[in-house]
Amino acid sequence: MAAKGPLARTTPEETPARRGLRTLASVATAAAVFGFWAWYVLTLRGTDGDYYWHLLAGRLMLAGHPPFTRDVFSWTAAGRPWFDHEWLGEIGLALLARAGGVKAVKIAYAGAMIAWFAAVFGMFRKAGLSARMSAWGALATCLSAYTVLWPRMQGFSLLGMTATLALLQRWWQSGRLPRWSLLAYPIAVALWANLHGGGAIAGPASCLVVLGIEAIVPKRLRTPGTRQLALVTALAGVALLCNPRTWRLIAFSLSPWLDPAIRAMNAMIPEWRAFSWDDPLCRHDTFWAATIVGSALVATLARGRPDARGSGQPPQRAIKLSMLGLAVVWGALGLASRRQLPLFAIATVPLAAAILATAVGAAATLAPAPRSWLRLLVIAGVVVTVGPGVGDRVLFGPLTTGLLFPSRSALRQAVQMAPGRHLLNLYDWGGDLELAGYPAVKDFIDGRQYLFGLPLNEAHDRMMGARPGWRRDLARYRIDMVFAPPGVPLVARLARNPAWRLAFADSSAVIMLRQRVLPPARRQAAPSEGSVAQR
Repeated sequence: MAAKGPLARTTPEETPARRGLRTLASVATAAAVFGFWAWYVLTLRGTDGDYYWHLLAGRLMLAGHPPFTRDVFSWTAAGRPWFDHEWLGEIGLALLARAGGVKAVKIAYAGAMIAWFAAVFGMFRKAGLSARMSAWGALATCLSAYTVLWPRMQGFSLLGMTATLALLQRWWQSGRLPRWSLLAYPIAVALWANLHGGGAIAGPASCLVVLGIEAIVPKRLRTPGTRQLALVTALAGVALLCNPRTWRLIAFSLSPWLDPAIRAMNAMIPEWRAFSWDDPLCRHDTFWAATIVGSALVATLARGRPDARGSGQPPQRAIKLSMLGLAVVWGALGLASRRQLPLFAIATVPLAAAILATAVGAAATLAPAPRSWLRLLVIAGVVVTVGPGVGDRVLFGPLTTGLLFPSRSALRQAVQMAPGRHLLNLYDWGGDLELAGYPAVKDFIDGRQYLFGLPLNEAHDRMMGARPGWRRDLARYRIDMVFAPPGVPLVARLARNPAWRLAFADSSAVIMLRQRVLPPARRQAAPSEGSVAQR
């Protein structure tokens, strides 16, 4: 029997069974697109440079070393205070690698990202959106973090921020929080503070921003139950202190915004730079999100299909100003640093879901658009999203992460030659050297950029780029060994310098050694270095 009312459809294809199949197909397509990207990123050849020193730190802690408070991996920053705010995540990484190597790490991380996608999907559904719209909204949100789909500690902050927004969404919609949240959320924040401590402040801070906005808006627009949210926020703030560095974790988390030297260091790393239309990645991200959300929104509005839960009506409560305020705050942070864009995308989910639910309810009586147009919209969204990745795989096979690392033979030679020398290595190669040669090998620099400070980071870039002042830096740090890719400008300069000789070279790496008169204890080692170079 045909349905009655303004939404009635008499055509056979509008039967509940067919609608259910179309909804299932749409949700499965969105989930498959995200699953493809997770698989695509995780199967790239190469890895993130920080992976290696994270793994080494985790292995040492499993062997009995307490959480690190000072550097033991480099010769330039040896003994300096090191704020290892991810110590628990490093132990987990080492346990997974011990059980099944890097494959086990990737599989576990992929599972966490799938759970994240499901959680974001649930947030859209909670707002009253259809399963179809929720799936595409979750896809657009999660693709904003594709640079974090490789196993990185930042993934824990994606999960923690999603839990925070799910908690706030529950409070916005009902005016109260479940009793279990008084215990569960602070425990989650305590865990977050040790898995990726630098990002854990984002959860309680977001709650604090919401409370501040609620305090200044007109009373008639406030959400009830602010005392309950304030109590949960206070308990979560205390939970941050569960990190071994206690209150120093908060100061560390705020340092990128308060310390000019740290801001300058962040500007040297692409993922920390401000959003810019001149950056192709920024334009690509924006195009993805607009295409996916736009196609899903037009398709949903055109069909005028109400949600089974909310019957196409707006959410239980009006759109809150605190939702908008939180989105604005995280939007400003995202523009200041691309690294915050995934957290901005998550922070906007409750607001976007509420607005879309209201729009769908208002358009519920629109006549359906031709199915061919709807199919074209969805196909366009999928093609734009996965097309580049599929093309890469078909035409070129497995790709790299974009970071080029030394071959295993080059790394072995560097480990043999480095002890006793003042080694200069490429920034991204420091962790690889540490994992392969610790404790005999000490590197010049690695991904723990805050530990080394702005002067050392700048010196590394000057020397590798052979920029003005590079000779002075070589002399200042008494560099007598260089381990870098063949195309680095420094290598070309040293190759023409008679004081330096080529000790090893392959397509991935070059080892340059400074000629010098060796002390008696080292005279016997010199011939073996020459024979290594000949091999």
